[in-house]
Amino acid sequence: MDFFDEMFNKTPKEKFIEIIQNGNLGALEKVFEEFFADHIAMVELLEKQGLTEMDVKNFIL
Repeated sequence: MDFFDEMFNKTPKEKFIEIIQNGNLGALEKVFEEFFADHIAMVELLEKQGLTEMDVKNFIL
């Protein structure tokens, strides 16, 4: 199995889990800290605008 077969043989979820399991701990920690900081800021901004997380989930679905 070559590189491309291995790459395209997995779902995005499987690839994500593999990255988390095998990734550099420092880099993963930095990315998750930034992601959650951005997410919290977005939720706070939406709440100031009168929207809840449920409103956002309903919009996405």
